[in-house]
Amino acid sequence: MENSVFFSELASEDIKPALRLARYRLLASEFNLAQKEKSLVEVSCPFCDSKKEVSPVFSKSELTYVCCGDCRSLYVKARPSEDALTNYYRDSEARVFWTENIYQPTLKVRKKKALEPLAEWVEVSLLEWQSSQKSQDLTIGLVRPTSFGLSEVLKEKGYKVSEVEPMYPNAKGSADASASFDAMIFEDSLANAFSPKSLLADNWKRLKPGGLAFFTLPLASGFDVLTLKEISEAVHAPDRLNIPSYEVMNQFLKTVSGSEVLEFSTPGVLDLQNVFDAKEKLGVNVGPFFDYLYHHRNTPNFIGDFQKFLQSYGLSSQARIVLMKNQ
Repeated sequence: MENSVFFSELASEDIKPALRLARYRLLASEFNLAQKEKSLVEVSCPFCDSKKEVSPVFSKSELTYVCCGDCRSLYVKARPSEDALTNYYRDSEARVFWTENIYQPTLKVRKKKALEPLAEWVEVSLLEWQSSQKSQDLTIGLVRPTSFGLSEVLKEKGYKVSEVEPMYPNAKGSADASASFDAMIFEDSLANAFSPKSLLADNWKRLKPGGLAFFTLPLASGFDVLTLKEISEAVHAPDRLNIPSYEVMNQFLKTVSGSEVLEFSTPGVLDLQNVFDAKEKLGVNVGPFFDYLYHHRNTPNFIGDFQKFLQSYGLSSQARIVLMKNQ
């Protein structure tokens, strides 16, 4: 199983302007509050099914995250219904604002610094594991995408791309229910799904034998999530309802019948910078050790080396995974 180390000049402000992001978070909170006033659905741990939980860890955007007492995943126990979440992504004021005021205005830099590296990872993996087929012959299904950018980038590379249940305003429709794919991409879709297990099971059968499934998602065991907790940008509802630990995600993947894990990496690039930003901009108490690092070791070389350490040992808060479906 591979573990990749990744470098990028990406900065959070490049793709998430602070004032507009704050407005988006407010609109998302208003959606969550409205759902609380109707009714929320309680669930057990989305990854290990345990009902054992520690005390609520924190509340964010009007919803409460708990920590699974068995696998240490973070998740929203009482959450909006599946229909409510679908409507949120496709038609809510929050997501329309996200698309029009954050996603589209930053699309050029987002493509260069986030989406093109993501597409390159997919392309390199396909060349390595499905080298017998030309790219123009491969079919790729994007599972519940919440934006259109990755689809555009992959199409520019010559792939035949279909969106499976697209979850963004003004999406043009879903792939045919009978369609099967050489590869499927779950870009954060396990994190925002009402039920990650159901989402994976429903789409796994659409992946062709020998096909690859790609996953990106945040990790509860990652550095900036454990350090910043509710301040971490990796944690926000309802976009990130399910945040597994590194260990349980490995176990979760083993429950997928007829599969092999080809890669499980944590190539996040912003963990330490996010902690430093939280201290500088929000006055967050990050403890004496990281306070010392901020004041005395805050150089690009140090941040890069520290981030490389987190990546190498599966300690970054962002994961990417490649799973192959056996022949």
